[in-house]
Amino acid sequence: MSSTATLDSWLALRAQTEASLLGENSPFAVVTENVQGEWMSVFRNRLPHLRAMLERSRSFEEKPYMIFENARVSYGEHFLWVARTAHRLRDVFEVGPGDRVAIASANQAEWVVLFWAALSLGALPVGLNAWWVAPELAYALDLVAPKVIFADARRRARMDAQRFPMLRDIDEVASWREDGATELPGGVELHEDDAAAVLFSSGTTGRPKGIVATHRNILALTGIQLFQGARAFAMEQAMGVAGAPGGPGLVTTPLFHVSGLYAGVITRMAAGAATVWTTGRFDAEKVMALIEREGCVGWGPTATMVHRLVNHPNFERYDLSSMRFMGLGGSTIPTDLIERVHKQMPMARFSSAVGYGQTECAALATIAWGPELLAYPGTVGAPLPTVAISIRDSEGAEVPDGSAGEVCIRSPLTMQGYYNHREVTEDAFWSGRWLRTGDVGWMYEGRLYIAARQSERIIRGGENIYPAEIESALHRHPAIEECAVVGRADAEFGEVPVAYVVLKGVVTDEELRAYCTERLAYFKVPAEFIRRTEPLPRNASGKVIKASLDEGSQTSFLED
Repeated sequence: MSSTATLDSWLALRAQTEASLLGENSPFAVVTENVQGEWMSVFRNRLPHLRAMLERSRSFEEKPYMIFENARVSYGEHFLWVARTAHRLRDVFEVGPGDRVAIASANQAEWVVLFWAALSLGALPVGLNAWWVAPELAYALDLVAPKVIFADARRRARMDAQRFPMLRDIDEVASWREDGATELPGGVELHEDDAAAVLFSSGTTGRPKGIVATHRNILALTGIQLFQGARAFAMEQAMGVAGAPGGPGLVTTPLFHVSGLYAGVITRMAAGAATVWTTGRFDAEKVMALIEREGCVGWGPTATMVHRLVNHPNFERYDLSSMRFMGLGGSTIPTDLIERVHKQMPMARFSSAVGYGQTECAALATIAWGPELLAYPGTVGAPLPTVAISIRDSEGAEVPDGSAGEVCIRSPLTMQGYYNHREVTEDAFWSGRWLRTGDVGWMYEGRLYIAARQSERIIRGGENIYPAEIESALHRHPAIEECAVVGRADAEFGEVPVAYVVLKGVVTDEELRAYCTERLAYFKVPAEFIRRTEPLPRNASGKVIKASLDEGSQTSFLED
């Protein structure tokens, strides 16, 4: 059977599966409702708020919820720990509805417990970036004015205890595990459009902003992730390649990131599934050992993480056959990396996916997966249920199919706004609650393609250049480990593209220039190739911090 026929049959099966899953009598039935003044698609069957999900989790009782290196916590144990922590937050620290509880720590069970405890009180858990240095932490804390801050030793060392007297040691939370309460504090009234959590933007293009997600936003993400899981599993069954439905998910992203918190902590709870956690710097061999030992079935790595994994010299020593779903994201995914994943982890090739989203839309809006990934290079897939995408020009008008413009999203996923930034929030939406993502892309045949952040666009002599296109070409060169393209001021052309490259082989600038000339229009060929011996600086979501690539510039992030 030809690859075209295989793709056509897969697409037909997908359409059939979706029709069944989204039908009137399905748990994933979609209806139209008014959301913050605008009519849009929502899942009909959903919980009223996240506290209801926490209360429901008691029914999983003995099943494991969190597996850390030094702790294994069942759902029953977790609920009691959360209840006791919530009572302590209310009675000792006087935390109530609307108060902010800031958390600054490496991944650990206490982080998760604090999140659920604060949320159950109607308070607002605030995840602080654990890689920030002192001025960045101080800026965020001044912005949200928390009632109490819980931090581990490394983060406390970066904070001024006199300036922030509400600072506490997160290790205290471990001692509350046996306090005695068995129920959550009563008298808390929650609604789905109430604020639920604050996470911060990556800060790669300016000062980080506190992104306020509502209960509805996060539950909408849970709905589409459960839908994607059900769709993939149903299709695997129909193709005769489905593995066992159970098994824990591996989480290697930080808890202050949407992938760690919303996708890992919350979606896994909705499914009554376990999570296996790593702490500290990414260690490919440690991750492979965890997958083998715990039988992990799913993982949401960045491209950098999976690249290090499949290229590790000890890759063949580990049994990774349990891994069936890998949701790649955080940055552009080179096609050759996808091909290598499919080859080296064959059970993952049927359901592995590349998604597009941002913290402002609760992490996920589109997914490309299965044979679609290689058949349509560069796509991040079709919009998921309840997600509408519009490509617009600088005036807010829609552009024709195939034309580049700003990617705009309308969905119950889109944030309430930026914390304490009313004007910036207003600027983030076109009328009709269309979220302006700041990303340049285009729609073609129902699939979304991303070119670049608007702020990364290079204009050379009036011609638009999007770094992702050049980076994609360079990633295919066998001598290049990783690369990033930025614009540099030029007296003649205004701007020219410059490529920073980390090499794994020997190649001259002339050879790289010739390679690019064969694959790119002349004006897109980098004017200079700058070699680096160290890996490119990246933030917690795997995105290159391009501002740190300039000579003499250093990233302020502390990766630990």
